[in-house]
Amino acid sequence: MTYFESESDLSITTCARDLEAVARLYMRAGFRDGLRPAQWQAMRFFANNPGESLTAFARHRHSTTGSASVVVSALVKRGYLARQSAHTSRNIGIQLTEAGQQALEQDPIKELVAALENLPTEQLSTFKQTLAQLHDDLSERIEDED
Repeated sequence: MTYFESESDLSITTCARDLEAVARLYMRAGFRDGLRPAQWQAMRFFANNPGESLTAFARHRHSTTGSASVVVSALVKRGYLARQSAHTSRNIGIQLTEAGQQALEQDPIKELVAALENLPTEQLSTFKQTLAQLHDDLSERIEDED
């Protein structure tokens, strides 16, 4: 046992480690076709929100606009995203290109979706509720630290 574990919280610690291992496994799959997980996330975002701004994407991923700009710029260079000037002069809309749509056919999130589809309906429903609760609690804890 480590310094933060007692007999009573050992199974909870094991569960946390298992969740971390699942997240690492999924993130490892995100390095596919020369793309990084954040780039897949950006392509998904703009596929679902065509013409949105860089600022909207940064808010969506809880990052700075500078960080989001690096992700988007790399995808623009590769031809997966395109900037358009349909917004105001400060907010340029971003679109997924045809090449980006084709790349999304290999999106690693499809592996996660397939694994979730294998869960029985009741189990999936419970998992969704649990995941939402974990997300809210963890968000509060992490925001409190900032």
